[in-house]
Amino acid sequence: MLVSIVIGEALYLAHRCRRALIASPVVLVGLWAVMTVMPHGSVHVPN
Repeated sequence: MLVSIVIGEALYLAHRCRRALIASPVVLVGLWAVMTVMPHGSVHVPN
């Protein structure tokens, strides 16, 4: 739930501000790293 909310906010910011487009990849990579470390990740991202 929390991960989907964070992703939703990131996408919202990306649409609202062009500067967010630069930060979005960093946020997505961070989320991917967290989900990779966590054994019970609810969202699976294909490698």
